[in-house]
Amino acid sequence: MKALALLVVTSALLAAGTGVARAATGDLWITSSTTLTDDQHGRIVVAASGITLDCAGHQVAGPGPAGITLASVSGVTVKNCVVHGFDNGYVLAGATGNMLLNDASTGSTWSGFTLDAGASGNVLTNDTATSNGTHGFTLDGASGNTLRQDVSSSNGDSGFGVINGASANRLVQDTAAGNRVHGYALYWPGAGNELSSDAATGNGSVGFALLGATNTTLRGDVASGSTFAGFAILDGSQGTTASGDTATGNHAGGFYVQGSSGTTLTGDVAKGNDSGGFTFGAGNTATLASIDLSTGNTGDGFVVDGGSGVTLRVDVAKDNDGSGFALVNGASGNQLDLDAATANAFGFLVLQGATGNTIRLSIAQGNTAVDAADQNAAGTNAWLHNVFGTTSFA
Repeated sequence: MKALALLVVTSALLAAGTGVARAATGDLWITSSTTLTDDQHGRIVVAASGITLDCAGHQVAGPGPAGITLASVSGVTVKNCVVHGFDNGYVLAGATGNMLLNDASTGSTWSGFTLDAGASGNVLTNDTATSNGTHGFTLDGASGNTLRQDVSSSNGDSGFGVINGASANRLVQDTAAGNRVHGYALYWPGAGNELSSDAATGNGSVGFALLGATNTTLRGDVASGSTFAGFAILDGSQGTTASGDTATGNHAGGFYVQGSSGTTLTGDVAKGNDSGGFTFGAGNTATLASIDLSTGNTGDGFVVDGGSGVTLRVDVAKDNDGSGFALVNGASGNQLDLDAATANAFGFLVLQGATGNTIRLSIAQGNTAVDAADQNAAGTNAWLHNVFGTTSFA
Protein backbone atom coordinates (compact mmCIF):
# COMPACT_ATOMS: atom_id res chain seq x y z
CA MET A 1 0.00 0.00 0.00
CA LYS A 2 2.86 2.41 0.79
CA ALA A 3 4.45 1.68 -2.57
CA LEU A 4 1.15 2.30 -4.34
CA ALA A 5 0.61 5.59 -2.54
CA LEU A 6 4.16 6.66 -3.37
CA LEU A 7 3.60 5.84 -7.06
CA VAL A 8 0.40 7.88 -7.19
CA VAL A 9 2.01 10.88 -5.48
CA THR A 10 5.06 10.62 -7.71
CA SER A 11 2.93 10.63 -10.86
CA ALA A 12 1.07 13.74 -9.72
CA LEU A 13 4.30 15.55 -8.96
CA LEU A 14 5.70 14.65 -12.35
CA ALA A 15 2.63 16.12 -13.99
CA ALA A 16 2.90 19.36 -12.12
CA GLY A 17 6.64 19.76 -12.10
CA THR A 18 8.07 18.38 -15.31
CA GLY A 19 5.15 18.25 -17.73
CA VAL A 20 5.76 14.53 -18.30
CA ALA A 21 3.88 11.63 -16.68
CA ARG A 22 5.16 8.06 -16.89
CA ALA A 23 3.24 4.87 -16.19
CA ALA A 24 1.18 5.01 -13.03
CA THR A 25 -1.47 3.11 -11.14
CA GLY A 26 -4.10 5.09 -9.29
CA ASP A 27 -5.49 8.57 -9.68
CA LEU A 28 -3.49 11.16 -11.57
CA TRP A 29 -4.35 14.83 -10.89
CA ILE A 30 -2.74 17.35 -13.23
CA THR A 31 -2.42 21.08 -12.67
CA SER A 32 -0.07 22.00 -15.53
CA SER A 33 0.32 20.95 -19.15
CA THR A 34 1.23 17.27 -19.24
CA THR A 35 2.26 14.67 -21.84
CA LEU A 36 1.99 10.99 -21.05
CA THR A 37 4.96 8.80 -21.94
CA ASP A 38 3.25 5.52 -21.07
CA ASP A 39 -0.17 4.10 -20.28
CA GLN A 40 -2.03 5.29 -17.20
CA HIS A 41 -3.85 2.72 -15.06
CA GLY A 42 -6.44 4.77 -13.20
CA ARG A 43 -8.38 7.95 -13.77
CA ILE A 44 -6.98 11.34 -14.70
CA VAL A 45 -8.47 14.50 -13.20
CA VAL A 46 -7.68 17.80 -14.89
CA ALA A 47 -7.64 20.17 -11.93
CA ALA A 48 -6.56 23.48 -13.47
CA SER A 49 -7.74 25.73 -16.28
CA GLY A 50 -5.78 26.73 -19.37
CA ILE A 51 -3.61 23.62 -19.60
CA THR A 52 -3.15 20.75 -22.07
CA LEU A 53 -3.25 17.01 -21.47
CA ASP A 54 -1.65 15.13 -24.35
CA CYS A 55 -1.83 11.38 -23.90
CA ALA A 56 0.27 10.91 -27.04
CA GLY A 57 -1.82 7.88 -28.00
CA HIS A 58 -1.40 6.13 -24.65
CA GLN A 59 -4.21 4.36 -22.88
CA VAL A 60 -6.01 5.43 -19.75
CA ALA A 61 -7.31 2.15 -18.32
CA GLY A 62 -10.03 1.50 -15.76
CA PRO A 63 -11.90 0.49 -13.75
CA GLY A 64 -13.21 3.59 -12.02
CA PRO A 65 -16.02 6.16 -12.24
CA ALA A 66 -14.51 8.15 -15.13
CA GLY A 67 -11.40 7.92 -17.22
CA ILE A 68 -10.72 11.63 -17.70
CA THR A 69 -12.63 14.28 -15.75
CA LEU A 70 -12.79 18.02 -16.36
CA ALA A 71 -14.67 19.60 -13.46
CA SER A 72 -15.33 23.34 -13.38
CA VAL A 73 -12.30 24.15 -15.53
CA SER A 74 -12.01 26.16 -18.74
CA GLY A 75 -9.59 26.59 -21.62
CA VAL A 76 -8.29 23.01 -21.31
CA THR A 77 -7.24 20.85 -24.27
CA VAL A 78 -7.34 17.06 -23.96
CA LYS A 79 -5.96 15.25 -26.99
CA ASN A 80 -4.75 11.90 -28.27
CA CYS A 81 -6.12 9.91 -25.33
CA VAL A 82 -7.53 6.37 -25.46
CA VAL A 83 -9.79 5.64 -22.50
CA HIS A 84 -11.32 2.24 -21.78
CA GLY A 85 -12.90 0.20 -19.03
CA PHE A 86 -14.41 2.94 -16.83
CA ASP A 87 -18.03 3.64 -15.89
CA ASN A 88 -17.80 6.71 -18.15
CA GLY A 89 -15.00 7.54 -20.51
CA TYR A 90 -14.77 11.36 -20.39
CA VAL A 91 -16.84 13.56 -18.08
CA LEU A 92 -17.15 17.34 -18.44
CA ALA A 93 -18.89 18.59 -15.29
CA GLY A 94 -19.43 22.32 -15.13
CA ALA A 95 -16.60 22.68 -17.62
CA THR A 96 -16.68 25.54 -20.13
CA GLY A 97 -14.74 26.44 -23.26
CA ASN A 98 -12.60 23.31 -23.42
CA MET A 99 -11.46 21.21 -26.39
CA LEU A 100 -11.29 17.43 -26.81
CA LEU A 101 -9.34 16.46 -29.91
CA ASN A 102 -8.56 13.04 -31.39
CA ASP A 103 -9.65 11.22 -28.25
CA ALA A 104 -11.25 7.76 -28.00
CA SER A 105 -13.48 5.96 -25.55
CA THR A 106 -14.25 2.27 -25.66
CA GLY A 107 -15.81 -0.27 -23.35
CA SER A 108 -17.31 2.14 -20.83
CA THR A 109 -20.16 0.80 -18.72
CA TRP A 110 -22.21 3.91 -19.48
CA SER A 111 -21.32 6.70 -21.88
CA GLY A 112 -18.15 7.30 -23.83
CA PHE A 113 -18.24 11.11 -23.55
CA THR A 114 -20.58 12.89 -21.11
CA LEU A 115 -21.24 16.62 -20.93
CA ASP A 116 -23.49 17.55 -18.01
CA ALA A 117 -25.86 20.43 -17.37
CA GLY A 118 -23.10 22.88 -16.52
CA ALA A 119 -20.91 22.10 -19.53
CA SER A 120 -21.05 24.80 -22.21
CA GLY A 121 -18.97 26.18 -25.04
CA ASN A 122 -16.91 23.00 -25.35
CA VAL A 123 -15.70 21.66 -28.71
CA LEU A 124 -15.21 17.96 -29.41
CA THR A 125 -13.49 17.21 -32.72
CA ASN A 126 -12.40 13.93 -34.36
CA ASP A 127 -13.23 11.92 -31.26
CA THR A 128 -14.36 8.28 -31.33
CA ALA A 129 -16.75 6.35 -29.08
CA THR A 130 -16.98 2.59 -29.64
CA SER A 131 -18.70 -0.25 -27.78
CA ASN A 132 -19.78 1.78 -24.77
CA GLY A 133 -22.74 0.61 -22.69
CA THR A 134 -25.19 3.44 -23.45
CA HIS A 135 -24.61 6.47 -25.68
CA GLY A 136 -21.32 7.12 -27.38
CA PHE A 137 -21.70 10.87 -26.75
CA THR A 138 -24.17 12.22 -24.19
CA LEU A 139 -25.20 15.87 -23.86
CA ASP A 140 -27.25 15.68 -20.67
CA GLY A 141 -28.63 19.18 -20.12
CA ALA A 142 -25.48 20.68 -21.64
CA SER A 143 -25.81 23.82 -23.77
CA GLY A 144 -23.89 25.60 -26.49
CA ASN A 145 -21.38 22.85 -27.27
CA THR A 146 -20.06 21.76 -30.69
CA LEU A 147 -19.38 18.19 -31.77
CA ARG A 148 -17.62 18.09 -35.11
CA GLN A 149 -16.44 15.09 -37.16
CA ASP A 150 -16.86 12.71 -34.24
CA VAL A 151 -17.63 9.01 -34.78
CA SER A 152 -19.87 6.90 -32.57
CA SER A 153 -20.30 3.21 -33.37
CA SER A 154 -21.49 -0.08 -31.89
CA ASN A 155 -22.69 1.45 -28.64
CA GLY A 156 -25.37 -0.15 -26.45
CA ASP A 157 -27.91 2.65 -26.86
CA SER A 158 -27.59 5.53 -29.32
CA GLY A 159 -24.60 7.06 -31.00
CA PHE A 160 -25.36 10.60 -29.84
CA GLY A 161 -27.81 11.47 -27.06
CA VAL A 162 -29.01 15.07 -26.72
CA ILE A 163 -31.29 14.82 -23.70
CA ASN A 164 -32.90 16.42 -20.66
CA GLY A 165 -32.95 20.08 -21.69
CA ALA A 166 -29.68 20.17 -23.62
CA SER A 167 -29.98 23.23 -25.85
CA ALA A 168 -28.27 25.22 -28.59
CA ASN A 169 -25.74 22.48 -29.33
CA ARG A 170 -24.29 21.92 -32.81
CA LEU A 171 -23.46 18.50 -34.23
CA VAL A 172 -21.62 18.88 -37.52
CA GLN A 173 -20.29 16.17 -39.85
CA ASP A 174 -20.56 13.50 -37.19
CA THR A 175 -21.14 9.80 -37.89
CA ALA A 176 -23.27 7.31 -35.97
CA ALA A 177 -22.98 3.74 -37.23
CA GLY A 178 -24.19 0.37 -36.03
CA ASN A 179 -25.48 1.53 -32.66
CA ARG A 180 -28.03 -0.69 -30.92
CA VAL A 181 -30.83 1.89 -30.82
CA HIS A 182 -30.73 5.24 -32.64
CA GLY A 183 -27.99 7.05 -34.46
CA TYR A 184 -28.99 10.39 -32.91
CA ALA A 185 -31.50 10.55 -30.04
CA LEU A 186 -32.93 13.95 -29.11
CA TYR A 187 -35.17 13.15 -26.14
CA TRP A 188 -36.80 16.13 -24.46
CA PRO A 189 -33.90 18.44 -25.21
CA GLY A 190 -34.03 22.19 -24.89
CA ALA A 191 -34.46 24.51 -27.83
CA GLY A 192 -32.22 25.34 -30.74
CA ASN A 193 -30.11 22.25 -31.32
CA GLU A 194 -28.70 21.94 -34.85
CA LEU A 195 -27.56 18.81 -36.66
CA SER A 196 -25.92 19.48 -40.00
CA SER A 197 -24.16 17.20 -42.49
CA ASP A 198 -24.32 14.31 -40.04
CA ALA A 199 -24.62 10.65 -41.03
CA ALA A 200 -26.53 7.77 -39.43
CA THR A 201 -25.80 4.36 -40.92
CA GLY A 202 -27.10 0.93 -40.01
CA ASN A 203 -28.47 1.76 -36.57
CA GLY A 204 -30.83 -0.60 -34.77
CA SER A 205 -33.88 1.65 -34.65
CA VAL A 206 -34.08 5.18 -36.13
CA GLY A 207 -31.32 7.20 -37.73
CA PHE A 208 -32.41 10.57 -36.30
CA ALA A 209 -35.06 10.41 -33.55
CA LEU A 210 -36.69 13.52 -32.06
CA LEU A 211 -39.06 13.22 -29.10
CA GLY A 212 -40.37 16.33 -27.36
CA ALA A 213 -37.75 18.42 -29.15
CA THR A 214 -38.17 22.18 -29.67
CA ASN A 215 -36.93 24.28 -32.60
CA THR A 216 -34.48 21.67 -33.82
CA THR A 217 -32.73 22.12 -37.17
CA LEU A 218 -31.75 19.15 -39.33
CA ARG A 219 -29.77 20.26 -42.36
CA GLY A 220 -28.03 18.12 -44.97
CA ASP A 221 -28.09 14.97 -42.83
CA VAL A 222 -28.16 11.43 -44.24
CA ALA A 223 -29.86 8.39 -42.70
CA SER A 224 -29.35 4.99 -44.30
CA GLY A 225 -29.89 1.37 -43.41
CA SER A 226 -31.88 1.98 -40.21
CA THR A 227 -33.99 -0.89 -38.94
CA PHE A 228 -36.92 1.51 -38.68
CA ALA A 229 -37.27 5.04 -40.10
CA GLY A 230 -34.46 7.24 -41.27
CA PHE A 231 -35.90 10.33 -39.56
CA ALA A 232 -38.64 10.31 -36.90
CA ILE A 233 -40.12 13.53 -35.51
CA LEU A 234 -42.34 12.37 -32.71
CA ASP A 235 -44.76 13.30 -29.96
CA GLY A 236 -44.43 16.77 -28.55
CA SER A 237 -41.76 17.99 -30.94
CA GLN A 238 -42.30 21.60 -32.00
CA GLY A 239 -40.86 23.83 -34.69
CA THR A 240 -38.60 21.25 -36.32
CA THR A 241 -36.99 22.30 -39.60
CA ALA A 242 -35.51 19.62 -41.84
CA SER A 243 -33.92 20.81 -45.08
CA GLY A 244 -31.77 19.04 -47.62
CA ASP A 245 -31.81 15.76 -45.69
CA THR A 246 -31.69 12.32 -47.30
CA ALA A 247 -33.19 9.02 -46.16
CA THR A 248 -32.15 6.01 -48.19
CA GLY A 249 -32.39 2.27 -47.71
CA ASN A 250 -34.16 2.42 -44.35
CA HIS A 251 -36.44 -0.48 -43.49
CA ALA A 252 -39.53 1.29 -42.10
CA GLY A 253 -39.79 4.50 -44.06
CA GLY A 254 -37.70 7.53 -44.87
CA PHE A 255 -39.35 10.33 -42.85
CA TYR A 256 -42.01 9.83 -40.18
CA VAL A 257 -43.83 12.69 -38.42
CA GLN A 258 -46.40 12.12 -35.68
CA GLY A 259 -47.84 14.13 -32.82
CA SER A 260 -45.74 17.18 -33.66
CA SER A 261 -46.46 20.81 -34.46
CA GLY A 262 -44.90 23.37 -36.76
CA THR A 263 -42.75 20.85 -38.63
CA THR A 264 -41.25 22.00 -41.93
CA LEU A 265 -39.61 19.63 -44.40
CA THR A 266 -38.00 21.35 -47.37
CA GLY A 267 -35.84 19.92 -50.13
CA ASP A 268 -35.59 16.50 -48.51
CA VAL A 269 -35.18 13.22 -50.39
CA ALA A 270 -36.53 9.77 -49.55
CA LYS A 271 -35.10 7.13 -51.85
CA GLY A 272 -35.23 3.36 -51.86
CA ASN A 273 -36.79 2.92 -48.42
CA ASP A 274 -39.12 0.12 -47.36
CA SER A 275 -42.61 1.15 -46.16
CA GLY A 276 -42.72 4.48 -47.91
CA GLY A 277 -40.91 7.77 -48.29
CA PHE A 278 -42.75 10.37 -46.15
CA THR A 279 -45.43 9.42 -43.60
CA PHE A 280 -47.49 11.91 -41.60
CA GLY A 281 -49.38 10.23 -38.79
CA ALA A 282 -52.03 11.46 -36.41
CA GLY A 283 -51.74 14.44 -34.11
CA ASN A 284 -49.72 16.76 -36.32
CA THR A 285 -50.58 20.45 -36.64
CA ALA A 286 -49.25 23.12 -39.00
CA THR A 287 -47.05 20.68 -40.91
CA LEU A 288 -45.50 21.70 -44.24
CA ALA A 289 -43.58 19.52 -46.69
CA SER A 290 -42.38 21.39 -49.77
CA ILE A 291 -40.04 20.71 -52.68
CA ASP A 292 -39.40 17.20 -51.40
CA LEU A 293 -38.71 14.13 -53.53
CA SER A 294 -39.86 10.60 -52.83
CA THR A 295 -38.62 8.00 -55.29
CA GLY A 296 -38.06 4.27 -55.59
CA ASN A 297 -39.63 3.38 -52.25
CA THR A 298 -41.71 0.31 -51.48
CA GLY A 299 -45.05 1.66 -50.32
CA ASP A 300 -46.26 5.21 -50.85
CA GLY A 301 -44.24 8.26 -51.74
CA PHE A 302 -46.18 10.58 -49.41
CA VAL A 303 -48.95 9.40 -47.11
CA VAL A 304 -51.10 11.25 -44.60
CA ASP A 305 -52.23 8.44 -42.31
CA GLY A 306 -55.13 9.60 -40.17
CA GLY A 307 -53.68 13.06 -39.72
CA SER A 308 -54.85 16.58 -40.42
CA GLY A 309 -53.35 20.01 -40.93
CA VAL A 310 -50.67 18.78 -43.33
CA THR A 311 -49.72 20.77 -46.43
CA LEU A 312 -47.81 19.07 -49.25
CA ARG A 313 -46.62 21.66 -51.74
CA VAL A 314 -44.48 21.29 -54.88
CA ASP A 315 -43.49 17.76 -53.91
CA VAL A 316 -42.62 15.01 -56.41
CA ALA A 317 -43.35 11.29 -56.11
CA LYS A 318 -42.09 8.91 -58.75
CA ASP A 319 -41.30 5.24 -59.20
CA ASN A 320 -42.83 4.20 -55.86
CA ASP A 321 -44.61 0.85 -55.85
CA GLY A 322 -47.59 2.22 -53.91
CA SER A 323 -49.23 5.61 -54.38
CA GLY A 324 -47.40 8.79 -55.15
CA PHE A 325 -49.68 10.61 -52.68
CA ALA A 326 -52.17 8.85 -50.38
CA LEU A 327 -54.72 10.12 -47.85
CA VAL A 328 -55.88 7.23 -45.67
CA ASN A 329 -57.45 6.21 -42.35
CA GLY A 330 -59.63 9.26 -41.95
CA ALA A 331 -57.07 11.87 -42.95
CA SER A 332 -58.93 15.18 -43.08
CA GLY A 333 -58.33 18.86 -43.59
CA ASN A 334 -55.10 18.43 -45.52
CA GLN A 335 -53.98 20.36 -48.58
CA LEU A 336 -51.95 19.20 -51.58
CA ASP A 337 -50.81 21.96 -53.94
CA LEU A 338 -48.69 21.83 -57.08
CA ASP A 339 -47.58 18.27 -56.50
CA ALA A 340 -46.57 15.76 -59.18
CA ALA A 341 -46.85 11.98 -59.34
CA THR A 342 -45.49 9.80 -62.11
CA ALA A 343 -44.59 6.12 -62.62
CA ASN A 344 -46.10 5.02 -59.31
CA ALA A 345 -48.76 2.32 -58.92
CA PHE A 346 -51.30 5.07 -58.16
CA GLY A 347 -50.82 8.80 -58.60
CA PHE A 348 -53.16 10.38 -56.01
CA LEU A 349 -55.23 8.01 -53.89
CA VAL A 350 -57.86 9.09 -51.35
CA LEU A 351 -59.37 6.15 -49.50
CA GLN A 352 -62.79 5.82 -47.93
CA GLY A 353 -63.19 8.02 -44.86
CA ALA A 354 -60.53 10.58 -45.80
CA THR A 355 -62.60 13.77 -46.16
CA GLY A 356 -62.34 17.51 -46.27
CA ASN A 357 -59.04 17.49 -48.13
CA THR A 358 -58.04 19.72 -51.03
CA ILE A 359 -55.95 18.62 -54.00
CA ARG A 360 -55.29 21.39 -56.47
CA LEU A 361 -52.99 22.45 -59.30
CA SER A 362 -51.35 19.04 -59.23
CA ILE A 363 -50.37 16.67 -62.02
CA ALA A 364 -50.35 12.89 -62.31
CA GLN A 365 -49.55 10.96 -65.45
CA GLY A 366 -48.04 7.61 -66.33
CA ASN A 367 -48.97 5.86 -63.09
CA THR A 368 -49.67 2.13 -63.50
CA ALA A 369 -53.17 1.64 -62.07
CA VAL A 370 -54.71 5.11 -62.16
CA ASP A 371 -53.51 8.69 -61.90
CA ALA A 372 -56.16 9.89 -59.44
CA ALA A 373 -58.76 8.02 -57.38
CA ASP A 374 -61.20 9.03 -54.63
CA GLN A 375 -63.38 6.44 -52.90
CA ASN A 376 -65.50 9.08 -51.17
CA ALA A 377 -68.70 10.68 -52.43
CA ALA A 378 -68.39 13.53 -54.90
CA GLY A 379 -67.72 16.83 -53.22
CA THR A 380 -66.37 15.28 -50.02
CA ASN A 381 -62.89 16.33 -51.08
CA ALA A 382 -62.01 19.27 -53.31
CA TRP A 383 -60.19 18.49 -56.56
CA LEU A 384 -59.32 21.80 -58.20
CA HIS A 385 -57.55 22.57 -61.49
CA ASN A 386 -55.52 19.39 -61.64
CA VAL A 387 -54.10 17.59 -64.69
CA PHE A 388 -54.60 13.82 -64.57
CA GLY A 389 -54.30 11.21 -67.25
CA THR A 390 -56.71 8.61 -65.84
CA THR A 391 -59.16 8.94 -62.95
CA SER A 392 -61.49 6.87 -60.80
CA PHE A 393 -63.96 8.84 -58.65
CA ALA A 394 -66.89 7.52 -56.65
